[in-house]
Formats: sequence, C-alpha cells, structure tokens
Amino acid sequence: MGCLNNHARALPRFSGDFTEAQWRVRSCECGAETSCYACLRNFRNQRFHEQFSRSDALTLLTALAGTHTV
Repeated sequence: MGCLNNHARALPRFSGDFTEAQWRVRSCECGAETSCYACLRNFRNQRFHEQFSRSDALTLLTALAGTHTV
C-alpha cells in the first residue's frame, strides 16, 4: 500500500505536465478516434499506433490532471 500512496502523492507534481499534454491532444487536428505524430505518436511507440485514440487519451489525461474538458 505504501507504493500506491507514494504515487498518489506524486500526482499533483505532474498536474501541469498532464494539463500541457491534455492541451496538445485536444488541439490536434487529426481524428478523435486516431492519432498522429503531433499528438500521441512517436518512433518508440510505433507498434501501438493503431491502438491510439485521442479521445481515450484525453479522458485519461483529464482524470490525471484533475480537470474537466472544455
């Protein structure tokens, strides 16, 4: 349980990063059910590209940032 508490305490420190990532994903012009190199994709995660969804990523980032989508 201690490890989980440590992660929960660390989340506020990353809130700004989640908010910035949220902005990047929300403002991208690719389809909501896909992704591109401007929002989610990069060379290192290319084997997962077909599984990425901007809308799913935005849902996760919103929960992590503790904010609501606009």
